[in-house]
Amino acid sequence: MQIFRSHHHDRRRRQHAAPTQDAKKEDGETTVTRRIDFREGVNEQQLRHHIEADLNALMNTIRLDAINPLHKAPHVAKSILNYGFRDLSSVTLRELNSDAIRESIRQSLIDYEPRLVPGSIEVSVKRGEGGKDQRMELYVSADLMGDPVDIPMDFDAEVDLGAGKMRMSKLRVQM
Repeated sequence: MQIFRSHHHDRRRRQHAAPTQDAKKEDGETTVTRRIDFREGVNEQQLRHHIEADLNALMNTIRLDAINPLHKAPHVAKSILNYGFRDLSSVTLRELNSDAIRESIRQSLIDYEPRLVPGSIEVSVKRGEGGKDQRMELYVSADLMGDPVDIPMDFDAEVDLGAGKMRMSKLRVQM
């Protein structure tokens, strides 16, 4: 997604910029040619921003199979059409710390966040403090694919089970 975001920002900047030497005359008409720009990597602040935005979008999207059974269409169940996390609004307090919840969250991260090294993703769940609180807390640690080395990161998220929404807090990328 960061590619699309940076392209969008570059395009807006070019639209508001003054004309450059790129305009060339051919047969009496003006054509605008685009120079190939050297693309640099992102800095730490941009990386944090991109990852936080993408993880928030993933965590707050409920999969299609939550409302429409996909057992007759397994190719759809494995596609981007089923993007998101499972619906957590129907999870009971007993199910909070089950292996099924942890594995479901881990599998969604593997399927829809390709920058994470699949074997490094660890998810732990704990019930929110307070007896009748409809909240749970997630702790996720993983490695971001990097060159020449992978970058460790982790984050905490709070899940409101009543609304089925997650709020990420404390994204830590250790560069």
